[in-house]
Amino acid sequence: MADELEELLSEQVAYYRALAPKCEVNSPWPYDTASCAALSAALDEFQPRGDVLEFACGPGVWTENLAAYASRLDALDFSPEMLAIASARVRQEHVNFIQGGGRERVRTATRPRRPRFRAHSCP
Repeated sequence: MADELEELLSEQVAYYRALAPKCEVNSPWPYDTASCAALSAALDEFQPRGDVLEFACGPGVWTENLAAYASRLDALDFSPEMLAIASARVRQEHVNFIQGGGRERVRTATRPRRPRFRAHSCP
């Protein structure tokens, strides 16, 4: 089972690393405009505050939206290529980009905090 999971994760990492060159900093692709509008409306209604942890941030399209609400946002992704795009898109002091898959314990300079809101985005 563990080997199957590792193989699946490796395939996903390879896929998103290959997809990264097709993503542009100023483009919402691979997300369609309607999805981005729906996300913005949901965030306006829900208004997540405090510490937010975003899994699989990809090129940072949704990170950009989440950053408007969070006092601190940790955006996590396996792909260094996607993180490079995301960090170029979202340049805000309270947003941290972390390479990893979520199974590692993320340590920060301050005491560990449990995020109040967790987000995951996928195209």
